[in-house]
Amino acid sequence: MMLLVIFVLPAGCGDKDLVEVETMSFEQYYLQEKSEICVPEQVVCGTECAWAITTGKNDVIYQVAYGNESPEVKEITWQQDEAEHLISIAYENGKLYAMVRMDEGKTLEIRYYRLGGEFETYRAIEAEAEQGLAVGTLFWVDAEKNVYIAEGNAVTRFDAGTGEKTGITLDGTPCVFLETENGVECLVEESDGIGLYGIEGKNVKKRWKIKKAVRNVKTVRNSDAETLFLVSGSALMLVDRATGTLLAETDLLLMGAHDVLAGNYETEDSTLWLFQKGNGTEGRLEISQFERKEAGTEERRIQLVYGTMGTINEDVDDSIKAAIMQFNQENKNYYITIKNYHDDVDLRRLHAEFASGNAPDILDLTYSFYYESYVQNGYLTDLRPYLERSDYKDDIIWNVLDTYQIDGGLYLLAPQFSITAMAVHPEYAAEIETWNMQTFRTLLEENQWEKDVWQGYGEAERLLYKMLTGRQSEFIDRENETAAFETEEFMKLLELCKSYQESYREDAYEWTSEDLIQNELCMPLIFEDVGTYLSGTEFYGREYALYGYPTEQGQVYGVDVCPDCCGIYAGSPNKEGAWEFIESLLEESHQKWHTGVNKGFPIRKSLLREVQEEWQPITFSNGEKVSMTEAEYEILETIIYEENLVRDTIDKNVWNVIEEEAASYFAGDKSVEEAVGLIQRRIELILSE
Repeated sequence: MMLLVIFVLPAGCGDKDLVEVETMSFEQYYLQEKSEICVPEQVVCGTECAWAITTGKNDVIYQVAYGNESPEVKEITWQQDEAEHLISIAYENGKLYAMVRMDEGKTLEIRYYRLGGEFETYRAIEAEAEQGLAVGTLFWVDAEKNVYIAEGNAVTRFDAGTGEKTGITLDGTPCVFLETENGVECLVEESDGIGLYGIEGKNVKKRWKIKKAVRNVKTVRNSDAETLFLVSGSALMLVDRATGTLLAETDLLLMGAHDVLAGNYETEDSTLWLFQKGNGTEGRLEISQFERKEAGTEERRIQLVYGTMGTINEDVDDSIKAAIMQFNQENKNYYITIKNYHDDVDLRRLHAEFASGNAPDILDLTYSFYYESYVQNGYLTDLRPYLERSDYKDDIIWNVLDTYQIDGGLYLLAPQFSITAMAVHPEYAAEIETWNMQTFRTLLEENQWEKDVWQGYGEAERLLYKMLTGRQSEFIDRENETAAFETEEFMKLLELCKSYQESYREDAYEWTSEDLIQNELCMPLIFEDVGTYLSGTEFYGREYALYGYPTEQGQVYGVDVCPDCCGIYAGSPNKEGAWEFIESLLEESHQKWHTGVNKGFPIRKSLLREVQEEWQPITFSNGEKVSMTEAEYEILETIIYEENLVRDTIDKNVWNVIEEEAASYFAGDKSVEEAVGLIQRRIELILSE
């Protein structure tokens, strides 16, 4: 059981800071994680029950009753002909409506359903052009049975009596229609917030606007006519319906909820139902029930902030979202909220927060381009002491994790990882006895650039990045703060990349994916699971060899982190709590869940083979089912456990210098000696700072 705290503010506070005047708490006392409803696409809520439709072609409509801990689910048949397709559903004034596409999209039928009855056709909408009807992104029917279909920022209204069409244009994307005592209203997602519009015929009037970043806005049906419950991303907001004043806001993850499709709140018994899209490949509908508690119940746990480098449309990776939700439900001492740094402006803000001591407790290090710089500047906590005392210590694949070691310290945890290797074209693979830079150069001499290399697409900088990734230790010694770019070896590397750019075939830009495989001398492959290896057997054959980045002494394979990689801010006052969360990512439920959905090998030895076996066989495009042989397992596991591994990224600050100065040489503006001299001096300066 867990508590949700909402701080309610005085109406009319406008843009003022939040002022606590009342506390509402909800306790989750029921969660059905895996209903029988797979891959839900839409849920609408009525007074007595909710209805759900799925992405399954011609699937039934599911009716879910409120009022008990195991909601009763009934199937409702809507289809009257095999050629029909269910597009959307809507609920208003005691009726469920369905929009059905017919006649190859030339007709839309609006049907209505009464509880215990059958669907009846209410209206048919015919296309006026040969290309058919646009089905829109939002569908609704008001109390007078006028039909509304939204597409982009436009709404088309079909009159209940005459069927006459009326076009309406709004300042954003319509997301919810509402029936009120003031008539029809529409909530609209705008570029800088959410607005409420009144609609009367062709006339549109904006009633209010909340200036707040929003995405994928949904409503929770609310029996209180004076307020609105809105869901946007991971936020649940309580809004004054008349003025648009934001009365309250809370984090859904703190409630143990996520990806809400719809909800229902009954004021009389203080019960909140939420319908959520589940995680995993099946994505089963999850149903949660909360009960409002008495005022005065407060959140006494310590807050941890998770700083993510996600996008404005997706705050955090699904695997981390699930882990945070589970942590918030189970941990008695801490809870986690999310702070998003989604663009370059936010990244600069994060760096300023590092310097001022106000950065998030837990840091998303999925994009680890600045990892070395963060460690060098003292921004990250060494996790090795925590791992040394962890129950999972002896189950860690240290050969992988230690690639992120810096001066004996380990400043991130990668619960899942991927391996970068390459396959050599079968025409040349048989000739290879040992793999190193000399072998690689010999291949290039034989091939004379007839085939592409490392999917560089003729760009010298792309090939240089790949080649340099495996050879960073040859040219950079961070421990002694020295560099070795002003050398014959690095000049040869630049000359090779320039020769590649000058020899690139013009017709390569028109290659299909099949052409690309046929014309790739050395194909880079990122292995996130055994399926990646098996898919390569169609071209390279069973038990094909994998090679690493060639070096003068031999080869190294690349390691990269997955979207659940994170570290602890060195200035956090709550390091123990932050570690409790990070360590939870090593639990079996997270390791297996993440690997099944977002891909990535688990970092725990005991689960590595088990997880891969669970996701076999894979099916080729021709229908053939294949599984790994023991020899193929050994090829991958030898790389993971025994081969030399390197981080599959170059520090961003270092690469920016190399890329900038090398580009002047590739363009013919500087000699190779001038370019490497500048690179040498600038990298030495970075290392000494």
